[in-house]
Amino acid sequence: MDWSELYKFKNVDEAVSVFNFKFMQIVNHHLPWKRLRVRIYSAPWVNNHYLSLVDSREYWARRHRQKPTAFTQLKKKETRKLCNKTRTELKRDYVRHSIEKYKDDPKRIWRVIREFWPNSQTKHLAINKLHNVSGDKNIAELFNKHFSTVADSLLENIPKEFDETLLRAEKINPPVFEFTALSESDVAEAIKNLSSSKAFGPDGITSFMIKSAHNELLPILTHLFN
Repeated sequence: MDWSELYKFKNVDEAVSVFNFKFMQIVNHHLPWKRLRVRIYSAPWVNNHYLSLVDSREYWARRHRQKPTAFTQLKKKETRKLCNKTRTELKRDYVRHSIEKYKDDPKRIWRVIREFWPNSQTKHLAINKLHNVSGDKNIAELFNKHFSTVADSLLENIPKEFDETLLRAEKINPPVFEFTALSESDVAEAIKNLSSSKAFGPDGITSFMIKSAHNELLPILTHLFN
Protein backbone atom coordinates (compact mmCIF):
# COMPACT_ATOMS: atom_id res chain seq x y z
CA MET A 1 0.00 0.00 0.00
CA ASP A 2 1.30 3.44 -0.96
CA TRP A 3 0.98 5.72 2.09
CA SER A 4 2.79 8.70 0.54
CA GLU A 5 -0.52 10.54 0.09
CA LEU A 6 -0.89 10.92 3.85
CA TYR A 7 2.28 12.99 4.14
CA LYS A 8 0.74 15.70 1.93
CA PHE A 9 -2.07 16.59 4.35
CA LYS A 10 -1.65 19.54 6.70
CA ASN A 11 -4.89 18.71 8.53
CA VAL A 12 -4.40 15.69 10.77
CA ASP A 13 -8.13 14.83 10.73
CA GLU A 14 -8.09 14.49 6.95
CA ALA A 15 -4.94 12.36 7.12
CA VAL A 16 -6.49 10.05 9.73
CA SER A 17 -9.67 9.69 7.66
CA VAL A 18 -7.68 8.66 4.59
CA PHE A 19 -5.59 6.27 6.70
CA ASN A 20 -8.71 4.62 8.12
CA PHE A 21 -10.21 4.26 4.65
CA LYS A 22 -7.10 2.74 3.09
CA PHE A 23 -6.39 0.45 6.04
CA MET A 24 -9.96 -0.89 6.18
CA GLN A 25 -9.79 -1.57 2.44
CA ILE A 26 -6.85 -3.89 3.10
CA VAL A 27 -8.56 -5.50 6.10
CA ASN A 28 -11.84 -6.10 4.26
CA HIS A 29 -9.95 -7.73 1.41
CA HIS A 30 -7.80 -10.08 3.48
CA LEU A 31 -9.89 -10.41 6.69
CA PRO A 32 -13.56 -9.98 5.80
CA TRP A 33 -16.05 -9.88 8.66
CA LYS A 34 -17.98 -13.08 9.33
CA ARG A 35 -21.18 -13.06 11.36
CA LEU A 36 -21.25 -15.69 14.14
CA ARG A 37 -23.72 -16.46 16.88
CA VAL A 38 -21.93 -16.72 20.20
CA ARG A 39 -23.45 -17.48 23.59
CA ILE A 40 -22.38 -14.63 25.83
CA TYR A 41 -22.89 -16.49 29.09
CA SER A 42 -23.31 -19.96 30.48
CA ALA A 43 -26.77 -21.24 31.38
CA PRO A 44 -26.63 -23.05 34.73
CA TRP A 45 -30.38 -22.49 35.14
CA VAL A 46 -31.17 -24.88 32.27
CA ASN A 47 -32.54 -28.29 33.27
CA ASN A 48 -33.81 -31.35 31.42
CA HIS A 49 -37.42 -30.19 31.65
CA TYR A 50 -36.60 -26.94 29.87
CA LEU A 51 -34.59 -28.77 27.21
CA SER A 52 -37.57 -31.04 26.52
CA LEU A 53 -39.77 -27.95 26.12
CA VAL A 54 -37.28 -26.49 23.64
CA ASP A 55 -37.34 -29.74 21.64
CA SER A 56 -41.14 -29.65 21.61
CA ARG A 57 -41.17 -26.02 20.52
CA GLU A 58 -38.76 -26.72 17.66
CA TYR A 59 -40.74 -29.81 16.66
CA TRP A 60 -44.03 -27.95 16.26
CA ALA A 61 -42.35 -25.00 14.58
CA ARG A 62 -40.81 -27.39 12.06
CA ARG A 63 -44.16 -29.18 11.53
CA HIS A 64 -45.88 -25.86 10.91
CA ARG A 65 -43.27 -24.81 8.36
CA GLN A 66 -43.60 -28.11 6.49
CA LYS A 67 -47.40 -28.33 6.52
CA PRO A 68 -49.11 -25.31 8.09
CA THR A 69 -52.52 -25.94 9.64
CA ALA A 70 -54.57 -24.29 12.38
CA PHE A 71 -53.63 -27.11 14.75
CA THR A 72 -49.87 -26.87 14.14
CA GLN A 73 -50.02 -23.09 14.48
CA LEU A 74 -51.82 -23.43 17.83
CA LYS A 75 -49.30 -25.99 19.10
CA LYS A 76 -46.40 -23.83 17.95
CA LYS A 77 -47.75 -20.83 19.88
CA GLU A 78 -48.54 -22.89 22.99
CA THR A 79 -45.11 -24.52 23.18
CA ARG A 80 -43.33 -21.23 22.49
CA LYS A 81 -45.32 -19.47 25.22
CA LEU A 82 -44.68 -22.27 27.70
CA CYS A 83 -40.99 -22.32 26.84
CA ASN A 84 -40.65 -18.55 27.37
CA LYS A 85 -42.54 -18.70 30.67
CA THR A 86 -40.42 -21.56 31.96
CA ARG A 87 -37.19 -19.82 30.95
CA THR A 88 -38.19 -16.67 32.83
CA GLU A 89 -39.10 -18.65 35.95
CA LEU A 90 -35.87 -20.65 35.90
CA LYS A 91 -33.75 -17.52 35.53
CA ARG A 92 -35.65 -15.76 38.31
CA ASP A 93 -35.29 -18.72 40.68
CA TYR A 94 -31.60 -19.01 39.90
CA VAL A 95 -31.00 -15.33 40.68
CA ARG A 96 -32.97 -15.57 43.93
CA HIS A 97 -31.09 -18.65 45.05
CA SER A 98 -27.70 -17.18 44.11
CA ILE A 99 -28.32 -13.89 45.94
CA GLU A 100 -29.35 -15.78 49.06
CA LYS A 101 -26.41 -18.17 48.76
CA TYR A 102 -23.78 -15.48 48.19
CA LYS A 103 -25.27 -12.72 50.36
CA ASP A 104 -21.91 -12.38 52.16
CA ASP A 105 -19.94 -12.22 48.90
CA PRO A 106 -20.82 -9.02 46.94
CA LYS A 107 -18.52 -9.92 44.03
CA ARG A 108 -20.36 -13.17 43.39
CA ILE A 109 -23.73 -11.41 43.69
CA TRP A 110 -22.81 -8.79 41.10
CA ARG A 111 -21.43 -11.48 38.82
CA VAL A 112 -24.75 -13.30 38.90
CA ILE A 113 -26.73 -10.08 38.40
CA ARG A 114 -24.68 -9.05 35.39
CA GLU A 115 -25.18 -12.43 33.73
CA PHE A 116 -28.72 -13.34 34.73
CA TRP A 117 -30.55 -10.12 35.60
CA PRO A 118 -34.25 -10.88 35.04
CA ASN A 119 -35.99 -9.24 32.12
CA SER A 120 -38.30 -6.23 32.29
CA GLN A 121 -41.30 -8.38 33.21
CA THR A 122 -39.59 -9.75 36.34
CA LYS A 123 -39.35 -7.03 38.96
CA HIS A 124 -39.37 -9.15 42.12
CA LEU A 125 -36.28 -10.51 43.91
CA ALA A 126 -36.03 -12.34 47.22
CA ILE A 127 -32.73 -11.04 48.61
CA ASN A 128 -32.88 -13.30 51.66
CA LYS A 129 -35.34 -14.48 54.27
CA LEU A 130 -35.34 -11.07 55.95
CA HIS A 131 -35.68 -8.92 52.83
CA ASN A 132 -38.36 -9.27 50.21
CA VAL A 133 -37.85 -6.36 47.84
CA SER A 134 -39.92 -5.37 44.83
CA GLY A 135 -39.36 -2.69 42.20
CA ASP A 136 -36.25 -1.22 40.61
CA LYS A 137 -36.11 1.75 43.00
CA ASN A 138 -36.28 -0.35 46.16
CA ILE A 139 -33.71 -2.84 44.86
CA ALA A 140 -31.33 0.01 43.95
CA GLU A 141 -31.78 1.63 47.38
CA LEU A 142 -31.04 -1.67 49.13
CA PHE A 143 -27.81 -2.21 47.20
CA ASN A 144 -26.83 1.43 47.63
CA LYS A 145 -27.32 1.18 51.39
CA HIS A 146 -25.15 -1.93 51.53
CA PHE A 147 -22.25 -0.72 49.39
CA SER A 148 -22.21 2.90 50.60
CA THR A 149 -20.52 1.73 53.79
CA VAL A 150 -17.35 1.10 51.77
CA ALA A 151 -16.69 4.86 51.56
CA ASP A 152 -17.07 5.27 55.33
CA SER A 153 -14.50 2.57 56.01
CA LEU A 154 -12.05 4.21 53.59
CA LEU A 155 -12.44 7.58 55.32
CA GLU A 156 -11.73 6.00 58.69
CA ASN A 157 -8.44 4.60 57.41
CA ILE A 158 -7.06 7.93 56.17
CA PRO A 159 -3.96 8.82 58.27
CA LYS A 160 -4.47 11.72 60.68
CA GLU A 161 -1.15 13.26 59.66
CA PHE A 162 -2.53 13.90 56.19
CA ASP A 163 -2.34 17.63 55.58
CA GLU A 164 -3.97 19.75 52.90
CA THR A 165 -0.69 21.57 52.42
CA LEU A 166 0.24 18.78 49.99
CA LEU A 167 -2.65 19.77 47.77
CA ARG A 168 -1.79 23.48 48.08
CA ALA A 169 1.81 22.74 47.09
CA GLU A 170 0.64 21.14 43.85
CA LYS A 171 -1.43 24.24 43.04
CA ILE A 172 1.49 26.57 43.72
CA ASN A 173 3.88 24.61 41.53
CA PRO A 174 1.78 22.93 38.87
CA PRO A 175 3.56 20.47 36.57
CA VAL A 176 4.55 21.76 33.13
CA PHE A 177 3.10 19.90 30.15
CA GLU A 178 4.96 19.82 26.86
CA PHE A 179 4.50 17.95 23.61
CA THR A 180 7.46 15.80 22.61
CA ALA A 181 8.07 14.08 19.31
CA LEU A 182 7.50 10.34 19.30
CA SER A 183 9.88 7.86 17.78
CA GLU A 184 8.94 4.64 16.03
CA SER A 185 10.15 2.71 19.07
CA ASP A 186 7.70 4.67 21.24
CA VAL A 187 4.84 3.82 18.92
CA ALA A 188 5.94 0.18 18.73
CA GLU A 189 5.93 -0.06 22.53
CA ALA A 190 2.45 1.46 22.69
CA ILE A 191 1.16 -1.00 20.08
CA LYS A 192 2.73 -3.88 22.00
CA ASN A 193 0.83 -2.87 25.15
CA LEU A 194 -2.55 -2.64 23.43
CA SER A 195 -5.15 -4.96 24.93
CA SER A 196 -6.70 -7.32 22.41
CA SER A 197 -9.82 -7.69 24.58
CA LYS A 198 -10.88 -4.05 24.24
CA ALA A 199 -13.73 -3.08 21.94
CA PHE A 200 -12.88 -1.17 18.78
CA GLY A 201 -14.03 2.37 18.06
CA PRO A 202 -16.29 3.80 15.34
CA ASP A 203 -13.54 3.36 12.74
CA GLY A 204 -13.80 -0.44 13.08
CA ILE A 205 -10.05 -0.90 13.57
CA THR A 206 -9.23 -3.37 16.33
CA SER A 207 -6.02 -3.65 18.30
CA PHE A 208 -5.51 -7.10 16.77
CA MET A 209 -5.40 -5.50 13.30
CA ILE A 210 -2.87 -2.90 14.41
CA LYS A 211 -0.68 -5.51 16.09
CA SER A 212 -0.80 -7.79 13.06
CA ALA A 213 0.44 -5.06 10.73
CA HIS A 214 2.54 -2.97 13.11
CA ASN A 215 5.76 -3.29 11.09
CA GLU A 216 4.04 -1.84 8.03
CA LEU A 217 2.16 0.83 10.00
CA LEU A 218 4.93 2.10 12.27
CA PRO A 219 6.19 4.93 9.98
CA ILE A 220 2.76 6.23 9.06
CA LEU A 221 1.38 6.02 12.61
CA THR A 222 4.42 7.81 13.97
CA HIS A 223 3.86 10.56 11.41
CA LEU A 224 0.18 10.89 12.32
CA PHE A 225 0.85 11.04 16.07
CA ASN A 226 3.51 13.71 15.64
